[in-house]
Amino acid sequence: PIGWFADHYPKRAVMVACGVAVATATALIPLAFGTLWLWPLLTIAGAASAGIYTVALGELGERFSGHELVTGTASFSTTWGTGALAGSLIAGWSIAAMGPDGLPYTLATIFVIFIVTAATSMRRRTA
Repeated sequence: PIGWFADHYPKRAVMVACGVAVATATALIPLAFGTLWLWPLLTIAGAASAGIYTVALGELGERFSGHELVTGTASFSTTWGTGALAGSLIAGWSIAAMGPDGLPYTLATIFVIFIVTAATSMRRRTA
């Protein structure tokens, strides 16, 4: 379904919607511990976060071609990998500082920052 939305709506808007889904789901995870709601929330968070990656690559492919696409893809992969490394460190810190609820709340905060950044970027591109 995310791919269909990306084909029919602006990709940046789809990424923002995915970010909202992840931020909402991760913020609700601490409330869902011990209930059956935990699994749907984890599924939504995982699917929507993977959707951001996929749609971002699609946007990259639409905007660039040739050697620029190769350079863009390499930069994208390096940035994504750096984020994964930093994310692991931040996740450990958040759990150590705030207990088990620290991780989902930190993830929600990071995705809110993503939403604001992507939405701001979307406005600049259309203006």
